[in-house]
Amino acid sequence: MPVSNAQKASAAKWDSAHMENVSCRITKEKKQQFKLACEKLGTSMHAVLKETVDATIARAAEKDQK
Repeated sequence: MPVSNAQKASAAKWDSAHMENVSCRITKEKKQQFKLACEKLGTSMHAVLKETVDATIARAAEKDQK
């Protein structure tokens, strides 16, 4: 069943209030290498970046506890 316009509007409103984009500039060659590496690992670029963000936050929290 297709998503209704009301559902789309609600999701957009939630995203606007709670989500932000993070970006970085890399060369086209490096992006292609990253994409191929992720494919070989059976994951996506998005998933790897989210994992990296979470791991960095966890490392910083551990450092704060020491």
